[in-house]
This record gives sequence, structure tokens and C-alpha cells, in this order.
Amino acid sequence: MTTPGNAMSVLTVTAYNQYSDTILAESGRGYTRSGLIKPDIVAPGYQLTCAIPNGQYSKLTGTGAAAAHTAGIMAMIMEWAYSRGNFTAITGIQINRMIIREARRSNMYLYPNNIWGYGQINIYNILSRLSGT
Repeated sequence: MTTPGNAMSVLTVTAYNQYSDTILAESGRGYTRSGLIKPDIVAPGYQLTCAIPNGQYSKLTGTGAAAAHTAGIMAMIMEWAYSRGNFTAITGIQINRMIIREARRSNMYLYPNNIWGYGQINIYNILSRLSGT
């Protein structure tokens, strides 16, 4: 894991196949030079539908797709916090912690680890926590 993903306050995302619950072979993993466990979280990154030029759609696989998926979730959290006035003082670090805390984890692994980080991002857990349900 290299710069900027090896910084302490950066949420590092890698990709998994959301259909088979397996990590993508080409996904980033490992420890930083200072010993931090990375990635922080895994997100769906296999055959995600995305817009392409000329009003078309295609499929995208990889960590770029997983990072875009995670950015969308972060935007939803920020909309809830800022735009709706629920938590206007929220910080990026607090959003990162929320994503990590609400991650889905398997009983098969110890977390955090250098492949799955703290687990699979879980927007349903995050929204349930935010809405109080």
C-alpha cells in the first residue's frame, strides 16, 4: 500500500465480488510501511453498472468501481448530515469511523485484516443507524 493510501486518516477501499463474497484477486491489500493495516474497508467492485459516453451504460470491475461506490455512500451520509441539518459539524474522520463501525463482518475472519480490512461496507447498517431504526 503506497501514498496516499498509507496515510492514517485516509479511508482505503478495495474491491470484492458482491455476488460470490470473494475478494478480487487484483484488489489492493497489505500493510503500510509503518505497519498500519490496509485496506480499511471493502466495497462491491465486480461488474458494477456505470454510465459511459453517448448516454450508454457498461460494466466496471476493480478498485476504482469500489472507490466510486464508497464515495457515493459518503455523499449520502454528507447529504443526511449537512443538507438535511442533522449533524452539520460532522467530519471526514467521523464518516470514516461510521463506515468502519457499521461494516458487515464474517465469523470466518479476524478483523481488521490485510485483505478485508474492517469488513464489507454496508449502507443499510449506516442508514439504519442514522435514522435511528
